[in-house]
Amino acid sequence: MFIIINCDEYCKKGDNMTGRREKKKREIKDKIIKAAEVVFFEDDYEKITVSEIANRADIGVGTIYNYFKSKDDIFVSTMKTMFDIDYSDININKELLNKPNENNEAVDLIVKYNFKIFLKISKIPKVIIKKLFQIMLNDDGKTKILSELIKLDFKYIYEIEKLIKFSQEKGKLKSNFDAYLMAETIYSIVGINFAMFMYNVKNFDETMIDLEKKIRMVLNEYVAK
Repeated sequence: MFIIINCDEYCKKGDNMTGRREKKKREIKDKIIKAAEVVFFEDDYEKITVSEIANRADIGVGTIYNYFKSKDDIFVSTMKTMFDIDYSDININKELLNKPNENNEAVDLIVKYNFKIFLKISKIPKVIIKKLFQIMLNDDGKTKILSELIKLDFKYIYEIEKLIKFSQEKGKLKSNFDAYLMAETIYSIVGINFAMFMYNVKNFDETMIDLEKKIRMVLNEYVAK
């Protein structure tokens, strides 16, 4: 004899249980990352232990190892969260591009956009970012640290590209150049200036002045007349 089961109802219950488990896992992982962020900001990286992070998160050490392989793995995930900028949260007044093109509004817009992004990442303590660079240089490829962070770089380049294309569509920048290549160029400028700021070659104000000067230099010749 076969027992007929109402699969729709049975499967729905199973899906709900799976959904709740996945939600719980995300919540625990987020809790670990938030606790780690506080710990990494407060103490010397070399002295920090997984136990310290576990205590801050108020969970067991064994639970942490269910989500992360090592302290470095937690650190990289934390940094990835910090660098994963919500670009929709960066308020840029695109209405500037509806005005007569007398004062290089498109260039002003792109400069302000990069200023806001630079300001966000410059608030992360230098010692933390230097440690991230060190881990990246020693990465053997197994942890995929570099590839994960490069994804964030491409996201940044893509956002600049969108802004350049928007300016081209508005007739504020010439259309005879590749928006993506220009976005990569601006990304390189920001990266170099960020490195100089990180290693105290220039202070914050000097870095911002230099950043604006270089972005304007590469964009000015493409302003539509």
